[in-house]
Amino acid sequence: MKGTGPHIVKSSLFTLLQFAFPLFSLAWVSRALGPEVYGDWQWVENLCRFAVVFSALGIPWYGVKAIAQAGNEEKKTQTLLELMLVQVGVLLAISLTQALVFFNDPRVTPLGPWPFLYILSQGFLLEWYFQGQQQYRYLLTRTALLRLCGLYFLFTLVRQAQDAGVVFPILFFINLGLGLWNLAALWPQLKIIKATKLQFRPHLKPLFHLALAGFAVAAYTHSEIAFLGHYQDAQSVSFYAVNSKILRFALLFLGALAPVFLVQFSQKPIMLKEASTIVLLYSLPMAAFISINSKEILSIIVGSEYLASSKNLTILVISLPFIGLLGLIGNQFLLSQNQTKAWLRATFCGMSFNLITNYLLVPKFGLMGATFATIITEVSVFAFCYFTVIQQLNPFYLLKNVVHILIIMIPGFCLLIMVKYLELIPILNLIIGALVYFGIFIIIVLNRRDFKSIFADLLLPH
Repeated sequence: MKGTGPHIVKSSLFTLLQFAFPLFSLAWVSRALGPEVYGDWQWVENLCRFAVVFSALGIPWYGVKAIAQAGNEEKKTQTLLELMLVQVGVLLAISLTQALVFFNDPRVTPLGPWPFLYILSQGFLLEWYFQGQQQYRYLLTRTALLRLCGLYFLFTLVRQAQDAGVVFPILFFINLGLGLWNLAALWPQLKIIKATKLQFRPHLKPLFHLALAGFAVAAYTHSEIAFLGHYQDAQSVSFYAVNSKILRFALLFLGALAPVFLVQFSQKPIMLKEASTIVLLYSLPMAAFISINSKEILSIIVGSEYLASSKNLTILVISLPFIGLLGLIGNQFLLSQNQTKAWLRATFCGMSFNLITNYLLVPKFGLMGATFATIITEVSVFAFCYFTVIQQLNPFYLLKNVVHILIIMIPGFCLLIMVKYLELIPILNLIIGALVYFGIFIIIVLNRRDFKSIFADLLLPH
């Protein structure tokens, strides 16, 4: 079997393309609409993402595992059709329900039916099937072409606040194109599967647990915007949305590793210790870099109108290592080991912490309250998940790695602070700082024998 290395490279490129579109669209749309209008639009987009996460039933993760473990191509195709029909049915019900409940909201009405069609279109993306098959070349080709087309229409049609209603149609047609391309590629396999072969029962129990966990995750990852939209104003919503999206972009590399780790955990489990070290080697220096350069990052990506939220971004990145480890333990390791109940308990505890802290902090402290509510939630969910795997991942091992990585960061960090005092334009300052900071860090890491052995184990054939 091929080594994991090529899959990591292809998965990284695919994830880069997936995140490049929202990154450029964030930069363009937030500037074109302005903080007030973008805040209202973001409230609706947050509502759509809540529906998508909730109605996904954990299929984007469960599907990768199920496809990877299927014995033959017929079984893989059967599993694909079963999960796709379940997800499309739930998405249809959710989109219709949300249309009935929110259609008369003044923030939703000007956008027409497009947000709800956008929700429904998520059921045909099927990324999880191709990731389970590790067909990253196909994903790269398809994603690159359609995302570039989407960016072209976004740059052409969205130029001012009055163009807010054009964004969701563009997003819908991108998803529609991706879905039709997928169905065309899979149709020869799908048409030979008979309805009598479909068996939904084996999926019901894990999907039920993952659906509840998905509801909890959706509740605690999207509630800050809901609370800010209710107790504060559109500007606070836009500030928090921008910061949280930048945080998600920072998780780009870990997002690329996620399906690769999940497949490996499912087929032939790799050591959780080594995987946690990889996560820390990425998330700790990335969090420090964003924290130091929050103003430059905001200025380059979304413009000077959002600089008032730089303090919140500086604090919010504290949660980055916890989110990375949480994704590794919860979405990848526990799921691959069929411990969905543990993941369910952790997410519901996180949801409870999140709703309480948001209710207590947001009305009084606004954006800063939402920031601390996010950090408290991510730490609490990580703690509950970590308790489940504490025998496989000793706390002293984790703490030792954190200390070692922080020490390794010191030389590059000192030079990064020095670079900030150079009188350069923000983008040049950021590029030079990144090259110096991460370059020194990578050189030191690659010259340490203990870390080199971890990378070697990761790239071994499985």
